[in-house]
Amino acid sequence: LKPKSYQSYATLVYQERIKTEVLSPNREEVVQRNIGDKYRELLTARELLEQIVRDPALNPFPKEADPDMAVDKLREQVKLESRGGNAFRIVYNDGDRARAQKATEALTALLQKKDESLRTAVAANSVDFVTKQKEEASTQLRKLEQSLAQFLAKQPAFAQDATQASSEGAAIR
Repeated sequence: LKPKSYQSYATLVYQERIKTEVLSPNREEVVQRNIGDKYRELLTARELLEQIVRDPALNPFPKEADPDMAVDKLREQVKLESRGGNAFRIVYNDGDRARAQKATEALTALLQKKDESLRTAVAANSVDFVTKQKEEASTQLRKLEQSLAQFLAKQPAFAQDATQASSEGAAIR
């Protein structure tokens, strides 16, 4: 008499590019909890769940007229469990066995894609920042070298000391 409910799950293992022990020693549990919270928010985000609801083969609520309501109902059926050791489990419940499995696979792929795009964006921003800092430092170095050259041109006595100091064996003298 009770309707059937099937549970499908997929396990994700989070691999850090820089080890937690290096960035924050003795805080692995906090970092894992933060990663779990991030994954949970990404997994239950409207943007991700809408993709499941829009797909007729995966939508568990095809009769629901309001797509926002279908997304909210779907959010209640999707869970993320922390399994320890940076392992997480996406759990999805559905009345249809095949749809539960396909939806879990889709949710896993979408979550991985979103996480990778966020990582790529952060890396690109970091590269842009470092490149800008390098260019600014190079510009400042060129200005300082030019100022030094002008000073040495006006003060030849200092120019001789500078060339002698950099010659071979200068430290022995």
